[in-house]
Amino acid sequence: DGQGMNPIRLKEEAVARGLLSAGRADHLSESDVLMLACLPGVSTAQNVSEISGRGVGMDAVKRAIDQIGGSLEIESQPGKGTRFTLKLPQAVAVVRLLLVQLGEETVGLPIQTVLGALEVEKAGSSVVYNNAWLPARSLAQLLGFPPSPTSTALQPYVVVDLGSGSIALGVDKILGQEEVVVKPLLQPLDRVHGLAGVTILGNGRPVFILDIPRLGSA
Repeated sequence: DGQGMNPIRLKEEAVARGLLSAGRADHLSESDVLMLACLPGVSTAQNVSEISGRGVGMDAVKRAIDQIGGSLEIESQPGKGTRFTLKLPQAVAVVRLLLVQLGEETVGLPIQTVLGALEVEKAGSSVVYNNAWLPARSLAQLLGFPPSPTSTALQPYVVVDLGSGSIALGVDKILGQEEVVVKPLLQPLDRVHGLAGVTILGNGRPVFILDIPRLGSA
């Protein structure tokens, strides 16, 4: 409402929700008290209105900024207003992935390399896609994952472009598409064959992004 944030109410809300102790709350700096607004569920709104008490909370904003290596600062003066300062990296790579499941693991395939998908009965070394025979490989096997038992008769395949041709990659389940921020791989993961980067999904789960051309050449 343009009246600034109430630090006393923020501390009371955080303590009431069990997010920190009363003793710790009393020793927080002014800037740390304002950042309590970024904890899940903390709000000083008394009632739901058109502009408060609903929608995406500050915790989601803070989490999204942290995921891309940025920072959030809050300045507020009671009766005058609040300023939110977002600092973001100069270069942020955002890509759309097709997420697939391999046993208990989830990996991402850059959507620009995906030509399509199909389900067929357990195939051998090739499958038919768009009236053409394509080589078929197990994605789990290419990544060195242990094989997972399947309870269905049909095997999902993702058809990808290797640059030099196409291949059908067998997966356990196709989970859908998601737009993500790519984080570069650090040593020693940058030397792992077939990995292009890593991302963190909205649920906090890290997911490796595959380098399809390199992986297909294995």
